[in-house]
Amino acid sequence: MFKLLLCAVLWAYAGVSIAAPVTFSFAGFLIAVDAPLAGDFAVGHSFSGTITIDSNTPDSSPGNPNFGRYSSPNLALTVGGHSFADPVGPGGVFGVLNGFSDTLNILGDATGPTVAGLTPAGYSLFFADTSGTVFADDSFPIWLDLNDFDSGATFRLSFRDLSTGDIFGITGVINSFATTSVPEPGSVWLVFAALVPLLAARRRSRA
Repeated sequence: MFKLLLCAVLWAYAGVSIAAPVTFSFAGFLIAVDAPLAGDFAVGHSFSGTITIDSNTPDSSPGNPNFGRYSSPNLALTVGGHSFADPVGPGGVFGVLNGFSDTLNILGDATGPTVAGLTPAGYSLFFADTSGTVFADDSFPIWLDLNDFDSGATFRLSFRDLSTGDIFGITGVINSFATTSVPEPGSVWLVFAALVPLLAARRRSRA
């Protein structure tokens, strides 16, 4: 009987690990640097970062069955010895397009140190697959494989000259990508709380 109850509890919470924050880790190298930034960044410089977003985030564009728009991705990025992030609070877009060509576009504002007198303005990660076979629909993808995108993936970090409004940036190719699903602490505690009385009951029955 105990084994049946244990199996029931574990089955009920089997989805806990995916109903949680998902972190996408990426890395690559720069292929283009606009002239005003050339003193701090160079072609070939490596970059790495993470994008974290809650997999329960609702689609803010539910009326479009081919485009899923999910807000508030969280960025952490290192490039050329500088670290950047997105502003604290809601913002940014995690966009899933399911069509003849599938694309994933992750973008938002960026914060961090000024570089060559320019202020961080925004970032984007763009993935493209001309075969249109990556996404079955516009649902939030809890797992992504870089190899599935036949046109690869690119990265862009832009900076603004506050005195003129001009935008400059650095562009890179993403050649490494990994997905990690992290169980929510609250959900883990729910599983633990459900198991404790079962274990206690089993000990009493053996006493």
